[in-house]
Amino acid sequence: MGAVQQEKKRTYCKLCRKQLTSILQMEEHLKSRPHREKMDFVKSKQSGGGGNRSRGHHGRDASGKQWC
Repeated sequence: MGAVQQEKKRTYCKLCRKQLTSILQMEEHLKSRPHREKMDFVKSKQSGGGGNRSRGHHGRDASGKQWC
């Protein structure tokens, strides 16, 4: 695999289906509220719990847009 392909793989968020342009941008994305809300939702689904954070946000980001 070439260097460009490796960089693209490291800067792609599977959860959010976003290709970011740099490692720094990826680090910032991972701290972002929409990414964290999606992560919380997925974790709550995997553990079988409802989780307070995801309650009322099922499949929606902070702006109310559906993402799953």
